[in-house]
Amino acid sequence: MMHPVDVRVLHVISGGDVGGAKTHVLLLLGGLRQRIGVKLVCLTAGPFFREAREAGLDVVLLEQRTRYDLLVLRDLLGLVRSGGFQIVHSHGPRANFLVSLLKPLWKRPLVTTVHSDYLLDFAGNAYKSLLYGNLNRLALRCFDYYVAVSDSFRRMLLDRGFPPDRVFTIYNGIDFSDAPPPAPRQEVLRELGLPIPPSGVLVGIVGRLAPVKGHAVLLRAASMVTREHPDVHFLILGDGDERPRLQALARELGISDRVHFLGHHPHPERIVAAFDINVLASFSESFPYALLEGARLALATVSSDVGSVSELVIDGQTGLLFPPGDTGALARCLGDLVSHPARRHELGQRLYEHARARFSVENMTEQQVAIYHTILRREAKDEQ
Repeated sequence: MMHPVDVRVLHVISGGDVGGAKTHVLLLLGGLRQRIGVKLVCLTAGPFFREAREAGLDVVLLEQRTRYDLLVLRDLLGLVRSGGFQIVHSHGPRANFLVSLLKPLWKRPLVTTVHSDYLLDFAGNAYKSLLYGNLNRLALRCFDYYVAVSDSFRRMLLDRGFPPDRVFTIYNGIDFSDAPPPAPRQEVLRELGLPIPPSGVLVGIVGRLAPVKGHAVLLRAASMVTREHPDVHFLILGDGDERPRLQALARELGISDRVHFLGHHPHPERIVAAFDINVLASFSESFPYALLEGARLALATVSSDVGSVSELVIDGQTGLLFPPGDTGALARCLGDLVSHPARRHELGQRLYEHARARFSVENMTEQQVAIYHTILRREAKDEQ
C-alpha cells in the first residue's frame, strides 16, 4: 500500500476566486499538507493567491496574461514533471480548460472538483456562457476523475453521462476549531456606516450577485416581511453584474432604506457574525459554504431546498427550508424567525451541533486522501 508521503498532487485554480471554491481549496489544502505532498498553482495574482500565501501553503503563480494565454502550459507541464506529481487536480472553468490540454502530454490522471452546476456558471451573460461555458463543458470531458461536492451534484454528473465509477463525492467541510470570536454587533454596524438600532433584526445573505443566487426572490420577500416587522434590516454581502438591477428592484419595492448592499468585504466573517438570520435563496447549489459559515456561528438559517442543502438544514430541526423561487414561503419563514428569538437560538444551536459532527474539514480531508489512494491503486492496476 502506498505510504501517504509518497503521494504528490498538484492543484490548479485561477486565483481570482472569491466564493465557495476558494474556501474549499484553502481549507482542503491546509488539511492535505499534513498528510500528502501538495502544491497549488494560481493562474492570476488575485485575492485567492494572496490568501494562499498568507496561509502558508506551497503556492506558485504561473500568471496568464489573458484567459487564453497558452504559453503558461509549458511552465505547468515542466512543474508537473519536475515535481514528481502523480495527479493534477483542477478547480473551476479557467483551470479546467488549461489542465485539459495536458491530456495528450502527460499520461497521468487528471482530476477536477465540480463546485457548481457548470451549465449555470455564466447564466445571465450570453457572451460568457457561449464562450467560457462551452469551453468548460468540452474541457470537463477530458478529465479522468471527478469530485462532486454533494450527492446531488454526483447525480447531476451521472445524468449527463459521466462514468459512475469515476465520479466521487466529498462534501464541503469547515474548521470548527477556528471560529473567530464575533465582534460587538454595533461596532460592526458603525464600521459599515449603518445606523441600525440594537433592537434591529438583521437578515443576511452572502454570495455573488447573479440570477442563480435568487437575490430578487429575497428582495420581494423582504418587501412582505418589512410591512409586518419595522425593525428588520437586510444585509446583502457580495457583488456582481446584477447589483444595479437589484438596487433598482429595492427602490421599486420601496425598501431601499431597509436593504443594504455591502459589496465585497475583506473580512466577511465579521459581518456574518452580526446576522440574526442567515439566508440562502439560490435556484441551484451543491452544498454551499455560505450555510456552513453560518452553521459554524450557530446562526438561525433559512434556505431554498436545492442541491444537498437538506442534509445540513433539516427543515424544522436545524433550520427552515422553502421551495426555490417561492417568495411567499420565504417571507413566512423569515416572519416566523423574526417574531421568535428563542426559536432562532434553538435552531442555530442544533445546526451548529449537526454541522460539527458531519461536515468538518477533517472529514473532508480524510475523504480526499482516500480518493487519491483509490485513483492511484486503480491506475497502477491498469498499467499491469
